[in-house]
Amino acid sequence: MRKEEKLRRFYDVIDNIELYSPKINVFRYRINELIQILHRHRNYFGKYALDVGCGGGISSFALEIIGLNVFGIDIQRDMIEIARNAAKKFGFSARFFVGDASNISFQDVTFDSIFFLGNVLVHISREELARTIDNLTNYLNRNGVFVFHYCDTINEILTGDFFIRSPQMKAAETSFSYNPEEGHFSIIIIQRKLRDDLFEAEKYELYIWAPWILKREMVTKGFKLVLREKLPRNFYLDIYQIKEN
Repeated sequence: MRKEEKLRRFYDVIDNIELYSPKINVFRYRINELIQILHRHRNYFGKYALDVGCGGGISSFALEIIGLNVFGIDIQRDMIEIARNAAKKFGFSARFFVGDASNISFQDVTFDSIFFLGNVLVHISREELARTIDNLTNYLNRNGVFVFHYCDTINEILTGDFFIRSPQMKAAETSFSYNPEEGHFSIIIIQRKLRDDLFEAEKYELYIWAPWILKREMVTKGFKLVLREKLPRNFYLDIYQIKEN
């Protein structure tokens, strides 16, 4: 199954794509939440921003409100359509494109800041992040920054919050497994029982990230941590800038 299809199924079965719709109050609440987190660090972000994994546009609209010119990219076409429709409805100027950040290319555009917001990292393996950083660094301006807003998965597991089931998960038999070699948990949703020892099921991987893991990956790529803010609910905001030779 392609990554685009896997993510679409994830939002169908585990998350809820309707939570990204501008028709509900949560949409505006999540924009305001990101504005509160980001605005106090506005001086790092420059003028032109790329929003990786922009989803339905919530993070891109927050960036535009704090004064950035925003390109949003996401691998899911459904999400990009939601973002484009919301931008038209509310008068935002952010532009949205379907694309994979690990291999996307841009013509005649570079960015002062590249964002991974709303815990998009949970869908990205360490190997994929490495490829993505390699690719996007080609479009990062001098003194530009990578900005990560993400959840400390390890702390989520220790507190038990990681295993809280969404309404969709509660309606089905669910189990969890851990892959220590690839660094992810799998959520297994049993669709139906075929016989006592055989089930029809879907499996979704969520990757483990923590501040020390992200720092190690970014330092390996030649970046330095210039700011880290601990946020409520096991979240962090990290800002990385390339090391000067």
